[in-house]
Amino acid sequence: MEFEPNVPYDNLPLLPPSVDVESKAVLKQCLAATRALAELKGVGSLIPDQSILINSIPLQEAQFSSEIENIVTTQDELFRAALDESGISDPATKEVFRYRTALKAGCDIIQTQSLSVDLIRNLCRILRGMPEADLRSKNEKVVIGNAFSRDVIYTPPSGGRKLQTKLRNLEKFMQTKNGIDPLVKMAITHYQE
Repeated sequence: MEFEPNVPYDNLPLLPPSVDVESKAVLKQCLAATRALAELKGVGSLIPDQSILINSIPLQEAQFSSEIENIVTTQDELFRAALDESGISDPATKEVFRYRTALKAGCDIIQTQSLSVDLIRNLCRILRGMPEADLRSKNEKVVIGNAFSRDVIYTPPSGGRKLQTKLRNLEKFMQTKNGIDPLVKMAITHYQE
């Protein structure tokens, strides 16, 4: 069956992948990324006020990740809003801040707990700004475009048992020590989500 962006992608393969995900080229990129992370860690320790780094990186990550879903705001709007979160009126900026809040909550929680479906559900609740959150609403689609032209690029799997099976498989993959490089495993997990 050919991939159709408007149809729920229920054929998402189970994990671990059946293909070699740690090719020579991938591992070279992992090595380069690991070096860059080590360099960032070293340089970060030189900053007198660590909160500047700790607060700006998640905010930028939230902005870039939100842009994938066509939620666009600027660095200026974000840093201005960071000074007074109660005054945020722009919906895109609010959503990026919810993303940042979920990212921080997830980082705090995984210090003491494993990644799990329950954690994902709680983070979705924060992202959507709702007390309860289904992991997939009926009309959810990932679109790209602008006010004049919007194209669906992906429709997540259907809800119910199909989604629960995929999520339990993802949870098992995240929690299993399988020897896959942590950066590769993180990329696979991000793709599967």
